[in-house]
Amino acid sequence: QGLRAIEVSRLGAEDTNFATGTALIQGKSRQGKEVIYLEPMTAEALRHYVKAANVKTGPLFVSFGNRSSNRLSTTHIQRLFRAVFKALGINKTVHGFRHFYATKLLESGLDIRDVQKFTRHADISTVTVYDDEQDIKEKAEQIFPIFRSLYAV
Repeated sequence: QGLRAIEVSRLGAEDTNFATGTALIQGKSRQGKEVIYLEPMTAEALRHYVKAANVKTGPLFVSFGNRSSNRLSTTHIQRLFRAVFKALGINKTVHGFRHFYATKLLESGLDIRDVQKFTRHADISTVTVYDDEQDIKEKAEQIFPIFRSLYAV
């Protein structure tokens, strides 16, 4: 879903609504929560996790360490993902996976403003970093035919 580690860390059991397939995400700026629509496989995985972990209230992802908070920290999330990615042969970080998510949204043809909404970036200029990485050759092949109509002038 392209979530930031801090957004995953802050996710509470009360923030997930499996009936509507949504979750309330508190972004890095901490200015309230916003609704995201969960991809059906993500919702199903979370539903199984909540049931298996018997999560009723509080943090959705709990740390079993000796920290003062029982909420899973961003550092722990990054370590967990690093281990999983390494086992799967994926050379990405948590943020790198978020970058991959944004890039795939753009490659699918989604408008840059919609990608901004899906990634919860406050500033659209941040999203343009991902857009700049798109295959310029492919875009050129789409753009060049536009100019053919000018040749007749």
